[in-house]
Amino acid sequence: MRKLLVIFSLVLVFYPVNVSAYKLSGYYWSSWNLRHLGWWVSDDAYYRDYIRFIFRRAAESWENLISKGSPNFYEESFRPHEYASILIYTYNYSDSDTLAYVKFTTWGSKLVIVRIYINIAPLEKGYYIDDYHFQAVLAHEIGHVLGLAHESRYGPTVLMYGSDGYYVKGRIYMPQEDDRNGLIALYG
Repeated sequence: MRKLLVIFSLVLVFYPVNVSAYKLSGYYWSSWNLRHLGWWVSDDAYYRDYIRFIFRRAAESWENLISKGSPNFYEESFRPHEYASILIYTYNYSDSDTLAYVKFTTWGSKLVIVRIYINIAPLEKGYYIDDYHFQAVLAHEIGHVLGLAHESRYGPTVLMYGSDGYYVKGRIYMPQEDDRNGLIALYG
């Protein structure tokens, strides 16, 4: 038994296992929907134009991540509830540390509609260091939209870490290699 343990230890030292930092949520878009992700910011959303501007930048960072099976986001301004897959709303709750959260509507494990709720209280309090900080939060939420879950094993080196303070301190403002690997695992 002792020999077996020594041999196993040597194998791990000389042949390290490739560990991925991404975690999957268990939900995914059909291939057609992934290439046609319409998004819409509620007409009555606070800071609507600012959120549209920052969301567009965050979405572009995901679009540029991979070529094959890459998500394609486009802004939907006409009849959003019939055509948009991603609906963005705001709320103002100053007693919460939550910056944003996502709710899924699914058909089995396939995503149908995703709603992103953005708490605007931190915007009003000057919580965000700069536009890139807010972009990082929205890019993180888009990671959930695409099917990635929180990752805590690797700390502040990944965008999908569960707390914005950590990935912002690590200057992680857009998807990283592990996020790319997660998309490849989901969509090929």
